Formats: sequence, structure tokens, C-alpha cells
Amino acid sequence: MCWPAVAVYPEFPGLLGAASCVKNTVGVLDSGLQQVGEGGLRGQTAEYNATVEFYWAPLIVESNSDDPVNHRLDDRIIRPNSLFKHASLWKNADILVFNSYLWWRSGPMIKLLWNADDEMCEEADGLDAMTLAMETWADWVASSVDRMRQRVFFVTMSPTHLWLLPGLEPVTLKPLAKMQGKVYLTFHLCGRTLALWGCLVHQASLYMSLKSIFSRCFRSREWNPGSEGNCFEEKTSINIEGYWGSGSDPNTMQMVRSILDRLDSKVTVINITQLSEYRKDGHPSIYRKFWETFSPQQLANPSTYSDCIHWCLPGVPDVWNELLFNLL
Repeated sequence: MCWPAVAVYPEFPGLLGAASCVKNTVGVLDSGLQQVGEGGLRGQTAEYNATVEFYWAPLIVESNSDDPVNHRLDDRIIRPNSLFKHASLWKNADILVFNSYLWWRSGPMIKLLWNADDEMCEEADGLDAMTLAMETWADWVASSVDRMRQRVFFVTMSPTHLWLLPGLEPVTLKPLAKMQGKVYLTFHLCGRTLALWGCLVHQASLYMSLKSIFSRCFRSREWNPGSEGNCFEEKTSINIEGYWGSGSDPNTMQMVRSILDRLDSKVTVINITQLSEYRKDGHPSIYRKFWETFSPQQLANPSTYSDCIHWCLPGVPDVWNELLFNLL
């Protein structure tokens, strides 16, 4: 039996990362990777009598980020209720592996285009927009997946290990309202979403106060003394039992769990989040191809551009694949 599988892994850096993911998923592919549609790669392996496909759909539903090469955009726009273009290529797979998280955190707001001919877009924050997309995906799984023939897996969020440095915002301070010279801000602290009122004229001191709080919260648990607070030159894993770091979002996890619970046994969850939290040493750091051009100041301080989001391959994602193998 030939098992074509569709894997959605937006955490990997572009098509090169996708290709590596596909190869590590089934061993060495017998054929070269072939383009499938607008956003897919396909390879085959005789050892497992399988065809493996990677399909680029970082925001699950249709979006302006669906081009696997040209997706560096100022605004993310999704069609929250539209999945047909992607799902038409998923429907014949015997095994489907889905994953989505980091792309929802690429900016403070995501635009919602409900109809293709709409001229105006609504806006939602990343969590609300992801909730809409996940609900559309869940409706498709519930109505279209054949439980007698197909198996569906959902991989939980891939954590990050980074602390943004002086000169960059340590968190997204999102103004929700302004009143009498004050601004209402929300921010993440130790895995919780908090809010406060701050005077506009004192935002610089507010920034430094938040940075100090975050430093005490994270650095003592995650980083070596004197480090800049990201994965640069980290060579050992975190050895705190039951550790949860700043790179996972409990609100997103709760939302995903509530939607997956509605699907009952139609979807198997592969929980890779906490086991990956320990591996602050597993990121490529500066040892990867960067598409950006860095300033002389950045190049003089490598920790300012270290990649603490993606993973080395071979590396941590191979453990995720071992979990998938065992479930299969």
C-alpha cells in the first residue's frame, strides 16, 4: 500500500527546511523532490512503499502567505472561512500531519478577508485569528476525513528560545485604548497575558521596568549567567524538571486543546512542546543561511541575529518524527 502523507511544518526555514523535514521523516528518499501544485514538494521511498509530501500552508486557511518563496509581507491577510485550495490537495492522503503556531505571532494584528471581493478587512490579534482558522480546519476534518481510510495528526507548538535585546521591544506592547494621556497595554509575562495602564510620557521608563521584570523572570531559569538571553553559544539543554519557558503560549495551547477535544478520536495529538522546551541548545543560532542583510553593528554582535526559532536538522525534529513513527 502506498501512503502519501501531507506534512505542514511552518516552523522550518522555507523550502530547504521543508525538504530536510521530508527526508528526516522517512529516511533517504529514493527520488528527488518534485514540485506539487503551488506550495508542495513530493518524494518517494521504496523502503516504506510511501510517497511523502510537504505542503506549505503556514496559516492553515488560505492567505497571502501561501507562496512558499515570496511570503515576507508587511501585513498578514487570511481568509478565515476558506480552505478549499489547500484541502483539495489533502483529501487523497492516507496520513495527514498538521502543525501551525509561529506564523500567527509574526505581528500584532492579522487582517481577515471574509470574501474575495471585499475591499476592507477586519483585524484580529494572532490568537483570535488562529482560532477562526482552526475552527474552519476542524469543520473540514469533521466533515471530510474518512476515519476508515485516513489518519490525522496535529503537532503542538514548537517553542522558541530567545530574548530580544536592547533596542528592540522585549514584548509586543499592544495599545487597546487611550484615555486622558494614558494608554492601555497588554504584554506576556512568564506565560501569562497581563495588562496595565501607563502614562504616554513615561513609556521609556515603562519599557525599562518591563525589561527588568522579564529579565528576572526568564534569565535565571533559561540562560547561563552573563548571556544575552538567547540561544547563541548555548551548548547544553535545560535540566529543570517540569520546565516551561517563555517560548510557549498557554492561551494558544488551551484554544487548540478545546478545538481538538471536539474532534474526539478523529485527530491524534503529538505533543512536542514541553520536551522541546528543554532544548535551548538545538537551534541553528548563527549557523544557517540568512536572507536578511545585517548591519555592521549586528555582525559585531552575533546574538542580535541568532535564529532561536527554527531547529537544527538533524536534531530535535527527529525526536518528533520518532513519536510519529511509534504512533503509526
